[in-house]
Amino acid sequence: MTGLLRQFSSPAEGLAFEAKLFSARESAVGLWASENDALVCPASYRKYYGLKDASSHSLKRGWPVFTRPTGGGAVPQGSGVVNLAIAFTAPRGFTINDGYRLITGIIRNGLGSTGVRLATGPTPTSFCDGDWNLSIQGKKVVGTAQRWKPLGETNTRVLAHALILTRGSVEPGARAVDAFNADLGLGAVSCAAHTSLERAIEKNMRAPRALVQELHAASVSALRSIQFEAQNCVAA
Repeated sequence: MTGLLRQFSSPAEGLAFEAKLFSARESAVGLWASENDALVCPASYRKYYGLKDASSHSLKRGWPVFTRPTGGGAVPQGSGVVNLAIAFTAPRGFTINDGYRLITGIIRNGLGSTGVRLATGPTPTSFCDGDWNLSIQGKKVVGTAQRWKPLGETNTRVLAHALILTRGSVEPGARAVDAFNADLGLGAVSCAAHTSLERAIEKNMRAPRALVQELHAASVSALRSIQFEAQNCVAA
């Protein structure tokens, strides 16, 4: 699509890319996509006795399973999914809710007039449902997550992540998560609880290159604001 979007053969490479952003000192923006379909679930799923069998069954269905350090539930990766990750050192007093407001605000700004149509909140029966989903007409298009690491006594390193359903059919991924969840005895996932930006917005959908560029620009602008706040805290 564009040099701003990194294409990886699997989510494992994308997650390693995010880990590098998280471990660095400077603020950074990363946009990536997986060329091949896969599922990604929290590392905490290792507590489930049936994970090995569930992962084997998923692989046979064409959806290998990878794990990530953030929480939530299983999500699909592959065609039509773009991941946005921003890493920064949070200023004093910055909260988890501030982090979610930041990443969702970036997406709204990046989508321009379309962004105001996105609602924040849970989307029942969606994969990895959460309070900071972004939905349109009751259907999930964005899921969010965060990872935090203390730096000394006052600073915190933050990685805020968004999974964006941009184009194509959302049904194969939703069905793959539903089958994986069923093998683990977890809640059902409904295809009808999701949509893509392309499907929801139709003619107003930005071209892939423009969408990535505008998400990147909105991220850079937001991180500059965070840096300014941090400098003011230090000066105070």
